[in-house]
This record gives sequence, structure tokens and C-alpha cells, in this order.
Amino acid sequence: MKEDEYGLLPPAYPYDNEMIMGHYTSNNMWTLLGLRYAIRLAEDIGETETANEWRKVENEYSFNILKGIDVSAKENGYVPTGLYPFITGDAARKGFPEYSTTTIGKTCSCLIRQRYCLLLIPGSKVHSTI
Repeated sequence: MKEDEYGLLPPAYPYDNEMIMGHYTSNNMWTLLGLRYAIRLAEDIGETETANEWRKVENEYSFNILKGIDVSAKENGYVPTGLYPFITGDAARKGFPEYSTTTIGKTCSCLIRQRYCLLLIPGSKVHSTI
């Protein structure tokens, strides 16, 4: 966190459903949740000193996330998929040819990739691994 200019996880590549290049809101929120559970576990097993050290990190990290949400949230309260400036679309996916966005035709189809079968709804956009 100290290496990132916003005190968050480093910017991530467009590998998830959001397909952004930037600070994923969800990644940072999940990390905060994990940190809070680690503090709780440390307290439960009597590691009070460790819990207190992690609590300091959690306080700073929580502040950084809330600041990012304040800066990034829209006027209607919508919190975007990325905090601070982030890149979407083709610019974000540059160099990641294994991803493509496809619009499904008039009929439903079943896409089978490895072990997964997805029911695709006509007209919907889907990210798929090629």
C-alpha cells in the first residue's frame, strides 16, 4: 500500500469481469474485509500485539479506500468499478487478446469452455476467453 500513490492495492490488469486497468474497487474492499478478519482471528487466539499492529494498517487502509470512494463516486452515489482514474474498453484490453466481447445473436446458445456451460441471452454482451 505504501508504494501506491493512493495507498491502495496497485492498479490491476483487465482480467476480471470489470475489464478495467486501474484500482479495482472490489479488490480493495475484499482486501479490507480479509484484513479485518485477520485482526479478529489474531484477537481470538490471543495475539493482541499482532492485532494492534494490523489495526493500525486497517485504519490507514480504510481511510484510503473511503477517500478513493469520495473522490470517485458519482453525484447520484454510484461507486464505479474502479477508484480514481482508470481505463476501460479496448484501451484497457490492449495486449490481452485472450479476451473478447461478443454480442449474442437472435437465438440462445450454450458456450462451453473447459468445464463451464453458460446460457447466453440474446442481445447480451459477454466477455469470453478465446
